Amino acid sequence: MFNEGTVELIFTAEGEIKNIVFVEEIVQAAPYIKGWLFTALNPELNIENVSINMNGYIFGRENLWFYANEEPDYPDEVDLTIIHDDYYDSNKSTIIHGTYIFLDNFLGELNSVTTIDKLIIIGKENATKELIPIEKLKSYLVWREKEFVEKYEGVRHNTDNDTFNSW
Repeated sequence: MFNEGTVELIFTAEGEIKNIVFVEEIVQAAPYIKGWLFTALNPELNIENVSINMNGYIFGRENLWFYANEEPDYPDEVDLTIIHDDYYDSNKSTIIHGTYIFLDNFLGELNSVTTIDKLIIIGKENATKELIPIEKLKSYLVWREKEFVEKYEGVRHNTDNDTFNSW
């Protein structure tokens, strides 16, 4: 329920970037129906409101961690490792799927697929860096985006050869 008198129906692209435009078009074309709210893509939620229970595994701030990976050849790439306390080869598929669902709800579906360039999910025994609580992921992503925008904002090269066109 969106509120006491309104049911919210959220359409999701299930992490498929190419389907986001179709989800947005479906919601935009939806008719007005009293008591219903149609929403495109999972909205961002506060960490206190995000806990996924799937196939007997919990995905939340109690058992998810992350750290950033640095790629010298790609300094602006957001490359993350997510760690789940219960990740093992035997449940790999469930943990990966549940973690992606968690990220879509925690970060918001659009942010989840547009702010993270590369992501792997592992167990604690394979971690190679200090683990950061998952609730700090949003602030990390905001910081990375600001760092990138500030670094390149207003930078232009070869403006003498620019051409412009108007229809």
